[in-house]
Amino acid sequence: MLRVIRSLLYDEGYTIKGVQRLLRDGEVRIPSIAPVASPPPAPPTLPPEERRLLINDELKKILQDLEHAHEMLKSGVG
Repeated sequence: MLRVIRSLLYDEGYTIKGVQRLLRDGEVRIPSIAPVASPPPAPPTLPPEERRLLINDELKKILQDLEHAHEMLKSGVG
């Protein structure tokens, strides 16, 4: 709706009053907005110990990648 109003004001040169009149008189078709879908359900929460282990594994992988990148930079390989 805002894009249509903006186009009427800036692209077609209508005044605010002119756009109000067009909207009031039904001379402008405003595209309908699709309903917003509800967000997907949250994933089940892991027990704290499982969550800690999962995060620990991910952090180990990140550390390995960083160490590998560091070695490559030290050796001058790009």
